[in-house]
Amino acid sequence: QANSSGGKVVFSQVHLESDPTQFENNEDKKQTLNKSNQVRFEILSDILSTHLGLHCCTTMPDFKYTPAYFLGTHELKQKLMDKLKPRLEGDVLKLQNISLKFCGKGVEPPEATVNFLPVLMYLCPESFNPVTYFETLQTKELGRLVIYSEVLTTSMHLIQGPPIAHGLAVIPCRQTTGVGRGANMWLSPDGCAMFSMQLHIPTSSLLGERLPFVQHIVSLSVVHSISKLPGLEKLELSLKWPNDIYAKSIKLGGLIINSIIINKVVILNVGCGFNLNNKYPTACINGMIEELNKQHNKNIPQLSFEKYFALVFTELETLLDLVNAGKQEDVIKLYYKYWLHGGSEVDVKDSEGTVKRVTITGINEYGFLKVKGGEGEFSVQPDGNSFDMMAGLIAPKMKA
Repeated sequence: QANSSGGKVVFSQVHLESDPTQFENNEDKKQTLNKSNQVRFEILSDILSTHLGLHCCTTMPDFKYTPAYFLGTHELKQKLMDKLKPRLEGDVLKLQNISLKFCGKGVEPPEATVNFLPVLMYLCPESFNPVTYFETLQTKELGRLVIYSEVLTTSMHLIQGPPIAHGLAVIPCRQTTGVGRGANMWLSPDGCAMFSMQLHIPTSSLLGERLPFVQHIVSLSVVHSISKLPGLEKLELSLKWPNDIYAKSIKLGGLIINSIIINKVVILNVGCGFNLNNKYPTACINGMIEELNKQHNKNIPQLSFEKYFALVFTELETLLDLVNAGKQEDVIKLYYKYWLHGGSEVDVKDSEGTVKRVTITGINEYGFLKVKGGEGEFSVQPDGNSFDMMAGLIAPKMKA
């Protein structure tokens, strides 16, 4: 326990974080971990409750993988299916980690598994309202096609590999093995609004020349689409460089982007998670709206998942178009409205361990952090560095 802050940290030589569900494709490891899984939970529960004062559930929900629904106009769905036809084997699209079986009318879908996903072409889900979503969506391309499922391993698996479609969105309610940055797992409890989206950006475009900047556009899309709603500017949403989303001092979301280049087109696979509707263990947007209404005697409506996704995708397309139209400075100016770091003094540690005291002055056209020290101004890349905001330290990422 830290004497100054009262914070606590637990060190364990046993890998208590290793869960059998992380090894669905390795049966030997999965079976070995399953044998001791109950003991693992008992140890974790004791540590968290006794030493950290957290309430722990005694049972774990048993998640059953569910079919997906293909949402969009008939014309757009048919256009994509025609494009994918050379890659299909009996209506099955085999991807790196999962196979998708597109099921038309009158086809009884097979059972969904960890690596097999039936996609219902012409039915609508009960847990997601396509009418509300598409009525709110104001885009030309982004989010016009959606694959929605209540339980997936990770939405990122559905867009990995060869390109599928620009603007295709994958929306899960729950993920059993959500993907975070580096080797991290993204926790995906009920109430977390998650999506993956594929973007196709020509290398010759303005965005294609400034690819690292795209992650800032995505996080800005989340924050600005919410903050510009009537009354919600009071939520004080903010951006931590390079890609974390905060409300005051509480982290609410983050994102990951993977990329490949094919025929002079960059295929960006974006994953984003944001706590929309789960108050535990920290905070969520709808909980904050509830508190805002109490404090100011307002009646601001909470955000539904359908409206949230539609607003974010609409804002994302608008900002991407602005940059490609040569108006990146306008986007950077909007970014500064929300970011946490203007004028902050931090330490920058290089790969050799040398520490320099610098002042943050902004971001450049590539999204790199601009800092000024005794030797003048220089930039810090987001991909090779991590920013410990509490310690005021930018340092090279530790490699596993």
